[in-house]
Amino acid sequence: MASTAERLLQRFGVEHPAHIDLEAIAFELGALVVYQGLDGCDARIVGNGKKAIITVNSRSSSERQRFSLGHELGHWTEGWAGRGFLCGRDDIREGSSLADAKRDFEAQANRFAADLVLPDYLFIPACIGKALTIDAGQLLAGIFRSSITAAVIKLVKRSTFPGMAVCYSRGKREWFVTGPKLPENFRPLYELHYDTDAFELLYGQAWGKTAIVAGDASRWVDRKDAGQFRIKAQSIKVSKERVLSLLWFQNLR
Repeated sequence: MASTAERLLQRFGVEHPAHIDLEAIAFELGALVVYQGLDGCDARIVGNGKKAIITVNSRSSSERQRFSLGHELGHWTEGWAGRGFLCGRDDIREGSSLADAKRDFEAQANRFAADLVLPDYLFIPACIGKALTIDAGQLLAGIFRSSITAAVIKLVKRSTFPGMAVCYSRGKREWFVTGPKLPENFRPLYELHYDTDAFELLYGQAWGKTAIVAGDASRWVDRKDAGQFRIKAQSIKVSKERVLSLLWFQNLR
């Protein structure tokens, strides 16, 4: 069943990712979008009656701005109760744990943003046959003008292949997402293994992404029998101190 955000896009006749004009949608919903430097938050919304002003941090990347705008539109259409919202990076999450946001209305706004920027009815056809790789995630991110993180998460969740996305910082696992074809008892290691290309990427000075590497899952998965599972892994540096890795399990049925 289509989500609220997807029904909104369909109401506006959106039939292609290029048609997702968030500023135009905001205008039609009575919200004026303003870009300016913000300290302490990524976006904010102030409304009165049927009118609102959404301010988006001009210092953020264009992809981050789109997700932040979608998040505030989620507040405006679903969570509005006559109050303003100041939403920081911890509130506006493209990462895995949307359900772990500090408050229920922030989680709801994040889900709305994900469905608005990467709607299933357009995304699923676009990812048919796509391998579970960072390369494929970057291609989809370009099509939908989203961040690589948001695109990879959606790719894992909607793929017909068993996969996992995991984000590591120095010394710990930040979050992970598993796809519907991967059993629930597959969890990534808490710390990034030193004998991976992702480790070199995380602790090195270089940016970019790794090559696609085939091997067993023992350096990635917290299971005694991890060595029997074959995977393809690829990683990308998404910030100075974080890498995003995508694991595609080859011999799971």
